[in-house]
Amino acid sequence: MNRVLILLVLALMTNFLIAQLRDYDEIEKELQKAQGEDRVMLLIELCQQDINNDQDLTRKRAKEALSISKELDFRRGIGNSLRYIGLSYHFVGITDSARVYYLRCKDYFDKPKSIGWSYYNIASLFEYESEYDSAWAYLDLAETYFDADSAKVELGSVLSMRGTIMTYKGDWSEAPNYFSAAMKLFDEANDLLRKADMVRQLGSASGVLLNHDKAIEYYKEA
Repeated sequence: MNRVLILLVLALMTNFLIAQLRDYDEIEKELQKAQGEDRVMLLIELCQQDINNDQDLTRKRAKEALSISKELDFRRGIGNSLRYIGLSYHFVGITDSARVYYLRCKDYFDKPKSIGWSYYNIASLFEYESEYDSAWAYLDLAETYFDADSAKVELGSVLSMRGTIMTYKGDWSEAPNYFSAAMKLFDEANDLLRKADMVRQLGSASGVLLNHDKAIEYYKEA
């Protein structure tokens, strides 16, 4: 998987952890006086904003949040701290460490969607390492939890990765089935950006299959 696609996948993961980003300076100001669980959640908010640009700072803040959470037995804080430590390693390609933290974090989440993302993250690591059978197995686990939550965007993300794996394996005739199903779910969720990405993927697949007219239609739609 190329660097750009890795970043897109990781950005997708982080988008679901906190619904809306707040002003960075405002969070840092609140952090100066915050203690306990409040401090943990502020550190996690900063991690979400730092992860794309400064993985070392993300890891430092996540480890502080983890330490406080363990003292308080704050399970939500432990889970999110472990997840961001994993993401900080994932971003820089240290996959073994990332996998360890992803496996640990899932045990601290109660919501099916959060557990599903832990398995999805692990699947993306195996995809990056071209271990497609292992990636597929973890996608099966992720899909089970996402389905329990009726999470359309997340289920679409699973289908999208399945389609991508098919292209890496050279099965271009099967890949469009996954991209089409993902596109439908993104459309139902009104996620136009990810829907457009699936349309582009369908265009690429049509081009490889020499269905050039269909490829042009998809590219125009995207």
